[in-house]
Amino acid sequence: MYKIEKNVPMIYPKYGRSDGSKYPFRDMKKGDSFLVNVDPDTYETWDKVMSRVSVACRAYVNTHLYPSSKPGYKYIFAIRKDKVNNGVRVYRL
Repeated sequence: MYKIEKNVPMIYPKYGRSDGSKYPFRDMKKGDSFLVNVDPDTYETWDKVMSRVSVACRAYVNTHLYPSSKPGYKYIFAIRKDKVNNGVRVYRL
């Protein structure tokens, strides 16, 4: 038999959260940027981090800003390697 419990807060997984992206796309204004650090001691290379951020960026734009039902997809983010700060920087255009 299972016990029914009330008022238990929802547990959100690390990825695929319904409360938004792990990156601050929603809070960004034109001219803003953020840095995703690339740790040289891990298995993630620059290309893997750029790919991960790029996929998250595209998913955010497609689901929150320009759903497939609306024509006219616009490029509003740029992703660049920032080797001075050892990371990948995302710019809001």
